[in-house]
Amino acid sequence: MSRASTSRKLKATVELLLGVTVLLVVLVDDNAVQPVLLACVFYSVYQFGETITSRDARPIATVFWLYHAFFLLIPGWLQVTSNFYPWARVATDADMEYALCAVTVGLWSFSIAYRLRRGGVAYAGVAGEAAAATRITVVKIMLAFAGAVPAMALIATVGPASFLQERSALGEMIYQSDQLALVYNAAKFSVFGVAIALAAYVVNARTIRVAAKRKRYFPMLAMFTLVCAAVAMFVNNPISSPRFHFLGMMLGALLVLRPLRRRSTRIIMWTAAPVFLYTLFPVVKNLGEAMSRQGSLLPDIGTYLIGGVDFDGLQQLANIARMTEGIGISWGSNFLSAIFFWVPRSLWAGKATITGALAADYVGYEYSNLSAPLIGEALSGLGIIGVVAFFAATGWFAAKYDGRYQASLQQRVLGLDRLLVGTVAGFLFILLRGSLNAVFPQIGVSLLVVIALAPRLTAVGGTLVKGKASPGVVTGYGPPERTA
Repeated sequence: MSRASTSRKLKATVELLLGVTVLLVVLVDDNAVQPVLLACVFYSVYQFGETITSRDARPIATVFWLYHAFFLLIPGWLQVTSNFYPWARVATDADMEYALCAVTVGLWSFSIAYRLRRGGVAYAGVAGEAAAATRITVVKIMLAFAGAVPAMALIATVGPASFLQERSALGEMIYQSDQLALVYNAAKFSVFGVAIALAAYVVNARTIRVAAKRKRYFPMLAMFTLVCAAVAMFVNNPISSPRFHFLGMMLGALLVLRPLRRRSTRIIMWTAAPVFLYTLFPVVKNLGEAMSRQGSLLPDIGTYLIGGVDFDGLQQLANIARMTEGIGISWGSNFLSAIFFWVPRSLWAGKATITGALAADYVGYEYSNLSAPLIGEALSGLGIIGVVAFFAATGWFAAKYDGRYQASLQQRVLGLDRLLVGTVAGFLFILLRGSLNAVFPQIGVSLLVVIALAPRLTAVGGTLVKGKASPGVVTGYGPPERTA
């Protein structure tokens, strides 16, 4: 057994022991909220630091720990210690302890599964050029046009001016009918999926040699790509849409088109991310919701973290825990409803509604458009066992596809792996914040578009082959040598 393998297993064992210790503290101590929450804060910050300083890119794991450390737990710690919350506090200490149990087992399940999976099979790139990297078929062109239609239809239906109004005005207009809501879900990110997939063909054409006959079509393809990108930015602009949507698109495009290959660059960017969340984010919120009339554009950061409605995650977790204790679990109906979002309620009477709204209604909030962290979705769906199973599976697949993303960085051309992982990582922040049934339909459509349109690198140099390799090390790749 290698030293690296022994080290990984030792870390996984220590993490499991820490998780058990935290759970024992919750069971024994009558006032375990603050110590357990503080332990989760330190652990998530440690994992975030370890992830961004690793020698290989781990975009999915990085966003996972970024959200939990700086958007869920640190603001939650400030709220608990100040005894002040964004909404009227209803959750008891018992509810908060139950929620923190779910947070603890969720984070450790993800971490352990991630470490164990990374100790398995790594992926290696194969040298050479991929002829398929620039070959776009007529079918894919037709699918690209089809993917852009919902956004165009939405703009034509509600009018361009609606996207320059405050978010609440657009939301009231869209959710007046199920049909318009379905169009909205299809339109939000599908056109972004089209833009990012077509951009891959354009970038690949500039990277490798392209036959002159095919090269004539690429200016038109590039123009259509720019149009789709402009439409995606207009539909998801931070004035009428949640800032997380615009941020997700920008992050996804960055991870696909301008990947952070150098460790120093990754450290700088991801270290600056929390600063961005705590400063520029509320400025955009003030602009989008016309709150600047109440005072300065830049609010007090401490007040924003403690009382800002963006940071209602921990409070909502406690509300979900209370709801689950009161009415029981949903037996996974929230996940099934997210997967089969395209089935209208007129045909599926028992289709689950948004978990964040259900929890807010259960505890008596007048305003119910609140978040539901993914941990809360798993808790309400299948209880603590569901949290363990879901986040272990998430960690397992995150490690697998982070490895594929790292391998794709060694290729000269863009393919499905980088497009898919970059898009998932870009939108992961939104998924982690929830509610699942409010955001997954929009993101799911975008992922389907990317999968359908992305270049398939099946020629020599495009495949990713399985091979035993140390985590973070991509072998068997060398840039192709050009011959005269």
